[in-house]
Amino acid sequence: MLTVAKLLHISLTEIETLGHNGYLSDRIYKVSVERENNGYRFSVDQKLLAEPYLKTWTCSQSDILHYNELLIQQNSFGVYENNVLIGYAIAEQRDWNNTLYLESLLISQSYRGKGAGKLVIEKLIDHAIMQGYRLVQLETQNTNFYAIRFYEKCGFEITGINLELYDDTDHDETALYMSYRLK
Repeated sequence: MLTVAKLLHISLTEIETLGHNGYLSDRIYKVSVERENNGYRFSVDQKLLAEPYLKTWTCSQSDILHYNELLIQQNSFGVYENNVLIGYAIAEQRDWNNTLYLESLLISQSYRGKGAGKLVIEKLIDHAIMQGYRLVQLETQNTNFYAIRFYEKCGFEITGINLELYDDTDHDETALYMSYRLK
């Protein structure tokens, strides 16, 4: 049985045991912008890829230090099976706009698609409501099609685009911001 509890500490070893930190996608959301007479038109359209897109992140010791600083805020949760960490949602409190920002979500490869991610996101949302936050927000890539679909199923909506966030000239990655409104 899966359980969710506050995540108070994380190590590089724990993250590495979760398996691939990234995603494989056969489709993306193509983001485009057109200048018009009186403004701009943004579009986000689903596109099937000729070849699957593989993204992998590496986690450094400085990432671990940053995550553990965020864990002090007590807004982050781990998903466990038999007291073994199988995933987490690390979030940052942002007082200036009363939001809880999902910094990182990672579920063990062997538990993806089996409800662990949904369970930890539901706990994060319940916690955010109890703490009086205005919304839960996150950023993901237009190339992370299945993550976007997952977040939509959890009640998030695309609320912003940043065409220049990433230093990625090869893959045309665009940042999509998603929000879950609590109030």
